[in-house]
Amino acid sequence: MELINQILDFSKIEAGALTFEAVVFDPTALLHAARRIVETASRGTHELTLESREGLGSTFRFAMDFALAEPVLEPECERLPEMDEEKTVLLVDDSEINLVMECELLRSFGLQVDTAASAGDALRLAEQRVYDLVLLDIRMPDMDGYELAKRLRRLETYRAVPLLALTADAVGGVRERALDAGMNDCITKPVRPDRLYQVLRRYFALAVDALETLATDHGGLFRRERALATLGGDREQLAALCRRFLRAHSRSAEYVRLHLEHGRPANARALLHDLIGLAGNLGCDALSGASHVLLDEVHHGRMDTLPQFTEVFDRTIEELRTFAETQTEPFGKPMEQTARKLKKLVENYDFSAVQWFEQHGSSLRHTMPPERFARLSEALERYDFERAAKLLDEKEE
Repeated sequence: MELINQILDFSKIEAGALTFEAVVFDPTALLHAARRIVETASRGTHELTLESREGLGSTFRFAMDFALAEPVLEPECERLPEMDEEKTVLLVDDSEINLVMECELLRSFGLQVDTAASAGDALRLAEQRVYDLVLLDIRMPDMDGYELAKRLRRLETYRAVPLLALTADAVGGVRERALDAGMNDCITKPVRPDRLYQVLRRYFALAVDALETLATDHGGLFRRERALATLGGDREQLAALCRRFLRAHSRSAEYVRLHLEHGRPANARALLHDLIGLAGNLGCDALSGASHVLLDEVHHGRMDTLPQFTEVFDRTIEELRTFAETQTEPFGKPMEQTARKLKKLVENYDFSAVQWFEQHGSSLRHTMPPERFARLSEALERYDFERAAKLLDEKEE
């Protein structure tokens, strides 16, 4: 639909009728799809016309009757489950509106929340009580979030407490400045409840000592079943993600060590920060936790747990590599899945089929003659989905 919205100029919508037109230089690209749309969506009389003028392009019009839609009620906002344990959070924001909204959201998770409208108030509260986590706005008038994070890290009791930045800035460099100031992560405003919930659960889980996890876990650092549950049981997709992780990060532990030994802690922090999220999403909790522990140490000029982190990393990489290598499927199976997926898209006249083919269609070269593949590519470029479906149905001679 995004492509249609870019091309079509909706000029007239009345109760019971819809009329719009599009001016295109390749009318065939929309002809088949438009005919299908009109025939399927019309509840009565419909008309489809095409007028072409040499050198000027083509005007493509259709009109059809349609039924008035029933009013759609806004669904009630789904309430996320409360956290397993009550945790304490310090929320810092100079905007009263943000403070009220974010505080209510956090309390709906079952958290105990104290609020501070300035960095000075936040420091006073932090000196009186050790919170499990601090959420702090970046832009505040008296003292910004970067300086507040630095001062919190100077407190002995806050050296390992997760500090999460709240920011509406989408410009580059914000995350790097936050990490350099001692923060653990950034959450973009406006805050999405599900995203905030996931981030908080991750950091509360990482508060458990990852080294203790290593000592009691024998050979199970990659929780593949949990990752598979997230992916709907798709083992091949998980294997592909593991291979991508291995290509990009198989030497990250070595790079962390080199950065620390050569006085580049900011580079080491960036790598560790990435590992926390990536490893956690893949079900490698021990590696995510060990990265978190070492990151907190680096924030304070130490690297005591670097050997343990390296051991967790090496063992996890080995388990990921083993899983990825044992999940190699027969040559034809992924291609059959690609063909089925593409056929479903074109049969539904789904315009995303074109982009999907550009990303995944290359594997079909091995399953059909070059001439038929070229005709399939051409059909999709012209949005001729009926022809594309027929080409996908053709059998090998």
